Amino acid sequence: MPELYTLKTITYGHYSDRGSKFTGYIHPISDLEIYRKVLNNYKLNYPKACHVCSAYRININNRIDEYASDDGEPSGSAGQPILGVLKKYKLVNVAIYVIRIYGGVNLGIPGLINAYGTASEKTLSHAQRIQ
Repeated sequence: MPELYTLKTITYGHYSDRGSKFTGYIHPISDLEIYRKVLNNYKLNYPKACHVCSAYRININNRIDEYASDDGEPSGSAGQPILGVLKKYKLVNVAIYVIRIYGGVNLGIPGLINAYGTASEKTLSHAQRIQ
């Protein structure tokens, strides 16, 4: 298997675009149950969020399982940019959740791709990767 990284601690970061606020959280996770619990917690704890988009990569039996969710955003505009950050930095056993508080202006698909990708990058910039 190629050189891969994970995280020890939860980190977060922020990004804003035309009034919308994007808060990203990166969690070390080991299985789907943890991913789902954390996702449900964010949805409960951020009732004003219009979307909680996410992606994960988990090593299961020496195979990387990956998944991305747009949570109602246009297809491919949120989950895929988040997953792209996980792949770019070769992260496994990690999930990124990005919470969007709508600011009143539609960003369009290119704007959403940029916003979710940038929020994920900013969140990762605070994280310490370990091999």
